[in-house]
Amino acid sequence: MKTEQAILPAAAAVQTELDRNLLFLKIPKNAGSSFVQSFPDIPFKRHSEAFPLPGHVNIAIIRNPFTRLQSIFAHLKDRTHNPAQLKCNDLLEFKSLHELALAWLDQANDYHIKARHLFDWQTSVDLKSYNTYAGCSETRCIHWAPQSFFVNDNRPKVEYLIKFESMESDIRKLNRIGVLEKGELLKRNISPAKYKAAAQLTPECCQLVEAVYKEDFRLWEKAGI
Repeated sequence: MKTEQAILPAAAAVQTELDRNLLFLKIPKNAGSSFVQSFPDIPFKRHSEAFPLPGHVNIAIIRNPFTRLQSIFAHLKDRTHNPAQLKCNDLLEFKSLHELALAWLDQANDYHIKARHLFDWQTSVDLKSYNTYAGCSETRCIHWAPQSFFVNDNRPKVEYLIKFESMESDIRKLNRIGVLEKGELLKRNISPAKYKAAAQLTPECCQLVEAVYKEDFRLWEKAGI
């Protein structure tokens, strides 16, 4: 974890080039909507375009892969069964995150192929076809994609990785060093409570997360201002 003192020289270097625009990368299920609403003057790239650009000061929020997967499941489960939500078919066959993990692990499971496909992201090139607001194709949503695909993959550097779990304090530090203007951080969107029990982590769920989101854990560990 970087200290505020350690980041000051880098921030000072950034501020000598204020003609470089700030750019926020809106990675799915990482409080991106809250950030965008809190800082409406900062341009952002949504989901399938949320990649760092040269000539910009790139900012992203990184979240613990365990809680992120729980949030993804609850959100997409709501979209599967709530007629007021944008349609999603990813979880029609899975009543819980545990069932999804079991299907992913067991080759004999009737829905093993579908479960594997939801998490089978080979490169960030896979994201390019997800150019709708919903971020879904006919077979899976972009929400399942690893956070590392948006930040790594030989792209320009993301100068500031805000940690989801310390979002308020990280933003205050960016306020103090002049990267972000001071503003009220609006309340985060909360995953639907009715699916909280269905998104509980079991040992099988943890096994899935540790296998699929290995790079995300490394990214999360180094995030924070």
